Amino acid sequence: MGALISSCTKDAPPAPLPPVPPPRPRASIDSSRRRAPARLVDEILDAERVDPASLAGAWDGGPNGTSSAGNSVYLDIAVAGGEPRRVTIALRHDVAPVAAFNFRALCVGVTVAPAGAGYAGSVIHRVIPGFMVQGGDFENGDGTGGRSVYQRRRFADEGFVLKHDAAGVVACANSGPDSNTSQFFILLGPADWLDGLHVVFGHVTDGMDVVKDLEPYGNPDDGAVTTRIEIVASGCAD
Repeated sequence: MGALISSCTKDAPPAPLPPVPPPRPRASIDSSRRRAPARLVDEILDAERVDPASLAGAWDGGPNGTSSAGNSVYLDIAVAGGEPRRVTIALRHDVAPVAAFNFRALCVGVTVAPAGAGYAGSVIHRVIPGFMVQGGDFENGDGTGGRSVYQRRRFADEGFVLKHDAAGVVACANSGPDSNTSQFFILLGPADWLDGLHVVFGHVTDGMDVVKDLEPYGNPDDGAVTTRIEIVASGCAD
């Protein structure tokens, strides 16, 4: 059978429509702005007015460091107050250092102005079966809040080198270009339509079964969860 092309043959059946992708992992609202080209990491750090002192201890060398320390973090997730189960995530600070550093700092609970921030005690607020799970809103717990560890609430996109090509990919949720905060999502399967829209900064290396076991608790239409899914603890895994 040949490629899927239109046919002029009389009474030929119509070509099947492509599947409709699920909605994007959004932090709050969509933006109609055209996405700017990827920026150099140093330009982003300068624009975000990063204060290294506020991030001390998050990982050796800071966002541009070359140390191998701090490549993995963990999230301990409990459903409906049950026994926590661990998800381990490898961070690609060699490709997406700004996003990876932000995620790690929130896992270890680095204090940022105007108040402390971290994933421990926050919830997974959105689960779309077959697509993704989303969390990181430690402020409101519903996808309307969250902030970065940098001096500004949101930070810019640093590029789209890594792809949404497999289950376990971890990326920034956003509300449009250059609007990354603390919110993140973990894919339950490939989602190539998100390439160029979200910054991928890591992948699950252990505990993907824990992530997949969250699927029954999510609404397939809007992702609303049916019970509390809490990140009870988080931190450095190496």
